[in-house]
Amino acid sequence: SVFYFGRYIAHLNAPQMALLIGQVKGPSYYDPWRYPERALERRDMIIRLLSKNGKISTPEYREAISRPLGIIPRGHMSISKVPAFLSLLRRELKTTFGDALYDQSGLKIFTSLDPLAQRAAETAITQSLPRLEKARNISGLETAMVVTDRHYGRVIAIVGGRNTQYAGFNRALDASRPIGSVVKPAIYLTAFEQGYDLNSPLEDKPLRLNNQYGNNWQPKNYDRKYRGEVPLYQALMQSLNVPTVNLGMALGIDNVIDSLKRLGVEKVDNHYPSMLLGALNMSPFQVSQMYQTIATAGENHKLTALVAVVDAEGDLVYQQNLKGSRRFSREDTDLTIYNMTLVAKQGTARRLSWQFPGINFAGKTGSTDNLRDSWFVGLDNRDVVTVWVGRDDNKTSTLTGSSGALTVFGDYMKLRSADSLAIN
Repeated sequence: SVFYFGRYIAHLNAPQMALLIGQVKGPSYYDPWRYPERALERRDMIIRLLSKNGKISTPEYREAISRPLGIIPRGHMSISKVPAFLSLLRRELKTTFGDALYDQSGLKIFTSLDPLAQRAAETAITQSLPRLEKARNISGLETAMVVTDRHYGRVIAIVGGRNTQYAGFNRALDASRPIGSVVKPAIYLTAFEQGYDLNSPLEDKPLRLNNQYGNNWQPKNYDRKYRGEVPLYQALMQSLNVPTVNLGMALGIDNVIDSLKRLGVEKVDNHYPSMLLGALNMSPFQVSQMYQTIATAGENHKLTALVAVVDAEGDLVYQQNLKGSRRFSREDTDLTIYNMTLVAKQGTARRLSWQFPGINFAGKTGSTDNLRDSWFVGLDNRDVVTVWVGRDDNKTSTLTGSSGALTVFGDYMKLRSADSLAIN
């Protein structure tokens, strides 16, 4: 349905559904792009059957039969022009089929690429990075961006670097960077699982712990202030480090790591307290996988660019499994998402509230030591967007998550026309 109409099956009208039903008999023979007359004739036959069996009324029949096919133009964007997406697709095909894929000819490979989302991502990057450099009097910024559909984990856009047409190093997949505070929603999700609520008090006082090197480690809040005690929602909303570390230690680091793995993080390379503030190396793609499970109400869908493969005879060889695996309860992920909406309304990403009045977002900013990495992960009702901004030489970018990556996200959402998040 996405490939023919640019929308999911739940949003199709009767003639669009009839066209899809008609495809079952022979996807190649009734291909609406190659043989529109055949496809239209087949669709109309299905509509007549629906009317005859009382599934649609006479007015609905007349309306449906008068409609054109309404399919989106084929070749709206050549996949060769999106090298980061092609890189992901090749890896996924290799994992799924191995070398057997090369023994077959005439295959049709259906992907999740959304040309409108891809163009919006590329344009946002080419517009925002020069603006950030000019404002900070810096140069050499790089970036990566991953956009997935919120419901099924399909990668609809991906950019591997500032030069969006460059087919080399794909930062979205291969740049492993410290993730900073974007780890925090996983900690708060763990807390909700253990019975904490939004108003649970967290201690915000100086503390000392040992790091992985056996040295004394004293986490500090970004503003270097201590508030004594804060409610849980405020700690995430303002990205307070000290209450988060206190919370993580109370929950147990092993329990937080277990949550990260259930969210889809395959490997956690730090089992010390500093991991609670994001001293973990992950690629933007891996971060996107983590947030996808939160966005889909606790169901884990493995991120994918590959939706279906059809052979030369029109037989289905592969199809994405749309059924996710339950990892967290809807109640706990709803609380986490709600807390992240406060980040976008009153917290570290609050400029979204005046950039997009009346639009609900959920999100989390992230920064790392010496401002080397700027992160933002945000979602509306349609997309989950992960943005990283930094430098390849690991020097400071001078950007926090809210001054760097959030800017790219905002530009993307302006171009994409944000879809306000429904808040439970």
